[in-house]
Amino acid sequence: MQRGSGDLYAELFDYDIITLQPPYKPERYVEAIRAGEEAGYDTIIIDSLSPAWSDEGGILRRTSSESPPRIHSPSGPTSRRSTACSSARC
Repeated sequence: MQRGSGDLYAELFDYDIITLQPPYKPERYVEAIRAGEEAGYDTIIIDSLSPAWSDEGGILRRTSSESPPRIHSPSGPTSRRSTACSSARC
């Protein structure tokens, strides 16, 4: 849950919460999802993926010395780098 917002409703509904702390690496979200699957949960709600994108440890905050995220395409894994588009067709 983002910034503990799920705790606000814990008294009203019967559910469990995993509150992630920094660094918000996308891999940590995957670990949390797998933990929920292994625990037998039928439903997993991710309140926000924004921290995995822009907060500490997120993709935008990774240093240039780290490898970019890998994307698997039909032709095999590729590196993905963000580039600015100067064309009107973007």
